[in-house]
Amino acid sequence: MSRTSPIKASLYRPALWAGVERVPGILIIMSTIFMTLASVMLSIWWLGLFAAVFGIGGWKFLRMVAEYDPFFLKVLWQWLRRGADRYLAVSNGR
Repeated sequence: MSRTSPIKASLYRPALWAGVERVPGILIIMSTIFMTLASVMLSIWWLGLFAAVFGIGGWKFLRMVAEYDPFFLKVLWQWLRRGADRYLAVSNGR
């Protein structure tokens, strides 16, 4: 008798938040809010404009990346942290 084990949904279905990965999306929103508040408090109009362009452009970039490969940024962080030499093919028999 064969026994089956459940597969976690996060392995085949990405956990997206409004079309982008959660952590980069939250970082974009937080940095945009911070720059907007700084522009209001310091009365610097170009910082507010930069915050709007950064927020919209960053969000569109993250959506484009998520449409291409939903796990792209997750794999990219692991690749940057560990290096490309850790992803070599498995040797047979060793």
